[in-house]
Amino acid sequence: MSESPFSRWFTLLQRELQEYRVSLLWTPLVTALLLVAVMLVSAVVANRIAAVGQAFIEVVTQDEAVSGMNITIQIDDEPNGGEADYRIETETSPVAEGEWNFSREWSFKPRGGADQPPSGEAPSDVVTAERLAPFNALLAVVSVLMSLVLVVVTVNYLLGCLYDDRRDRSILFWKSMPVSEWEVVLSKLIVALVVAPLVFLAATVLIQLASTLVAMLVVWRMDKDPFELVLGNLQFGQLLMQQVGSWLVTALWVAPVYAWLLVASAAARRSPFLAAVVPVVVLVLLEELLFGSDYLRSAIGNHIPHQVGGGTSAGFSLLGPEWSALSLLSLAGGLAVAVALVAGAVWLRRHRWEI
Repeated sequence: MSESPFSRWFTLLQRELQEYRVSLLWTPLVTALLLVAVMLVSAVVANRIAAVGQAFIEVVTQDEAVSGMNITIQIDDEPNGGEADYRIETETSPVAEGEWNFSREWSFKPRGGADQPPSGEAPSDVVTAERLAPFNALLAVVSVLMSLVLVVVTVNYLLGCLYDDRRDRSILFWKSMPVSEWEVVLSKLIVALVVAPLVFLAATVLIQLASTLVAMLVVWRMDKDPFELVLGNLQFGQLLMQQVGSWLVTALWVAPVYAWLLVASAAARRSPFLAAVVPVVVLVLLEELLFGSDYLRSAIGNHIPHQVGGGTSAGFSLLGPEWSALSLLSLAGGLAVAVALVAGAVWLRRHRWEI
């Protein structure tokens, strides 16, 4: 291996992608292809595109106060073969869902709020880009789904990466190479925090582009202008920036959790999962029994990926990162803990590598 730092890091990252290519590369690709295939078949065969809205978002957020959305695009053939009269209608009454229905008419029901016209005002025949925001929300649901898959893949990778090296004794090969233990451990953390999210982000963008093309196909099949009705009301650049920003916040916030998983992987004799979960559960229970407090549980919970809900939490958001909801002190403390845990994983890899 070359003595160049860049060459060493490139080799280490390349090794991780090759060794875990099924979870890090094939999983996002296959997931993307399946989602695109489902949407395409739904549009061509069933003449509809549907996004699970309220129920899905409530499951992700576990927050009943969140106003979800249902988006449905459907084409029905006129039974008598007559010509359909497509028009846009808006409702002024507050509703909790948005629906797109291309079955004889295009009706759009916006969420209640500031975007609705004042009571008594005549509805406009022109729907503004703000009222067609569910286009972005539909694509954001795809991002949330891929983010959940990313978390599962990343946790599985971190729990196994150092443990597998010890189990198959490939650690002896890497100990003979001119790379430090710090570089090996940090390369695995970088894969979890940077490389894997980039791969999944690329897959997410491909799904969103395919979703847009399918939506344009549906609109074109009803003899409407897909460029005006779809592309004209889609802020893809804004959506992409929101996804990148959310990923950056999440990467900083989950660093201590991911570092702890590396410690468990480096220390486990049999099950890295139990090595990661059991000590945390025991400490949380002891704190509650002895002191009647839940500081540790709250601290851990704040650094586990979840929907932004205020306070000092961070997680997956359909509307991008909530920068104002972040506590810089909590963030700095979490990063300090992450550094200490990475140091612990390095020490374990040096001195306690045998199973």
